[in-house]
Amino acid sequence: MKALNEENNLTIVAPYRDRREHLKVFLEEIPAHLAKYHPDISFKIVIVEQVDHKKFNRAKLLNIGFDLHKLEATYFAFHDVDLIPEDSSCDYSFPLIPIHLATHCQQAEYQLPHYSIFGGVVLFNKKDFSLANGYSNEYWGWGGEDDDLMQRVKRLQSEGLISGWGRKPGRYSSLPHKHDGECSPENWNRYKSDLSYGFKVEGLNSIDYTLEDTQDYPTHTLHKVKL
Repeated sequence: MKALNEENNLTIVAPYRDRREHLKVFLEEIPAHLAKYHPDISFKIVIVEQVDHKKFNRAKLLNIGFDLHKLEATYFAFHDVDLIPEDSSCDYSFPLIPIHLATHCQQAEYQLPHYSIFGGVVLFNKKDFSLANGYSNEYWGWGGEDDDLMQRVKRLQSEGLISGWGRKPGRYSSLPHKHDGECSPENWNRYKSDLSYGFKVEGLNSIDYTLEDTQDYPTHTLHKVKL
């Protein structure tokens, strides 16, 4: 194995609650994919489980994963637990700019649903995710947080803090599931659609949570948190 360096130290963060069968497949398939296509990448899988009874908050769980591992990782894959990479198109290499990787998913008939989508699997180096102030913590229930992240990325580009963002043609199988309730209209309307979006006051710098437990397994680290 190659020596650890800045460009091969990956932490994969997946938000989780009540999807045991998905998690089992995920923890089998992700290491197998990386061993086959990225043997030079040193990686760690981090599962952040929401253990309270509030609505599921995907974005906040991803922020927590970053917060808990930002000192040891140089880049991150923020990854849904129900998306399984199919082939070499799912490229987890170090991202020089923010990258949307899950662009061809089975659940969307392997088409990009809409141009503003920036979810499923995204890659960030640590510096760029910090500049974006992570995700918004305000998206409870399903929907909107990935569009919000896109606005943050566009704002960074408009301010000259990053050179741009990109997509890779990642092809993913989608494990069947039901969403945690309907998408709330306020979720979709909360983000701003123009470049005046002010993201610096809310995100990583305003995150609050209680870490209930951490368990280290051969395949992954599990953090149980209350929001």
